[in-house]
Amino acid sequence: MVRQSQSTKSLMTLMIMMIVVLLAIIVAPTTSSSTPSSLAQLLARDYEEDEYIIEEIDTKEYADDDLEASSVLYNFLPFSQRGCNGQPIGVGFGSLPFQCSPNITGTFFIMPSYNSNSYFNLSSNQADFCNEELYNVGYNTQECQNNLQATNSYYISREQWPVKIPPSSFLYQSLYDYCSKVSSYWFATNNTVITEGQTTTTYYCDGNNEPTIEVCVGTSCNVTQVARNCQNNNPQLIYCT
Repeated sequence: MVRQSQSTKSLMTLMIMMIVVLLAIIVAPTTSSSTPSSLAQLLARDYEEDEYIIEEIDTKEYADDDLEASSVLYNFLPFSQRGCNGQPIGVGFGSLPFQCSPNITGTFFIMPSYNSNSYFNLSSNQADFCNEELYNVGYNTQECQNNLQATNSYYISREQWPVKIPPSSFLYQSLYDYCSKVSSYWFATNNTVITEGQTTTTYYCDGNNEPTIEVCVGTSCNVTQVARNCQNNNPQLIYCT
């Protein structure tokens, strides 16, 4: 009986040791796999936080002063002489930044500088979606800029709508927010002539102050009144100032 008892104790001891070893084997991989899992979660959380910070910095760099205000436009007021002397004459335009905007010929895009409200780049395009760039020039606001390719000049400003438009000008506006806000515009002072190849286009306000376009190809001319009221599905407004 003593021998049997001792054998039973030995067997039980051996079984306990085997159970301990098995538990150690089972627990070990579970413990080692939990560490990388926690690390992966930590890295993922850090990445999300970093990504948010980057987005926040990008937004803040463009949000100095009132750059983010939806009514702040970059404007070009034309003059026939250098130095912005005399009365405004010719084609002027303006737009909110970060959008492709229509001009009297082609389109344009305004990109403000990252670290300055006063400096920005203007790209001029001949395609509807600003994807065929003709030139890209940097400007400062609140100053006169001479046109290096001609004898005229522009006074460049950054201000809210309404901006200064010469009287009796042909004015085209693009609007948004149910036609309540101006996103971009261009204007041609009365009797502005644009020549492209064999085609001559004159923009003027007729005797009833209606916006009118005369297109001539050689000696053949066609006159059209183009007044337009803004609609939600067609948010453009054309009139004479």
